[in-house]
Amino acid sequence: MRALDKSEKKVLIAFLFILATLGFLAFFSNYNSQRVILSTEELDRSQEIKYHLEKSFSMSSDMAASARGYVLSGDEDYIKSNNRNIATIFSHINDLKNLYANDKEKLLLLNELEILIDKRISLITRLTDLRREKGINEALAFFASGSGRIEMERIRTLVDGMISEEDIKLESEKEINKANISNFNFTFDMLLIAIAI
Repeated sequence: MRALDKSEKKVLIAFLFILATLGFLAFFSNYNSQRVILSTEELDRSQEIKYHLEKSFSMSSDMAASARGYVLSGDEDYIKSNNRNIATIFSHINDLKNLYANDKEKLLLLNELEILIDKRISLITRLTDLRREKGINEALAFFASGSGRIEMERIRTLVDGMISEEDIKLESEKEINKANISNFNFTFDMLLIAIAI
């Protein structure tokens, strides 16, 4: 086998250097693209958590408003959707349990929220049953006693706190995502330049 002369050695070294640089940049480009994907998934997860929290709260508020409408009017149409809403609320809570599966602290808060919502729904059901079975005066007396007000305030406080935490997390994740996209773009540009060379 013939020995390489000086100019051939220089070309071989340059070729190996470019090849190593391409491999290095390809590796980091792939690494940064994975980081972009992960940070985007975290953003989506936080948005989904906020959605389920907001829906759970708004639907339980809607159920209370429907019950009040039924108590005042006696019109069953007000509460027709309440059974469906109950199933939907607990479906949102189950989705939250899956999203919080690895966060024991959040799961404890979620369990507390589930218990409070369950109590609130029981009180709403009792109110409508009183209206149906004993009339408007009994139902208004139960409503005037303030039953459920404490649960509703606690639900609001819990949900607001959890949403605030997700908002803070979202802002942080947006910054991380921007940095990851910037890093990916830089390494990808360097990879293209190295390929062109």
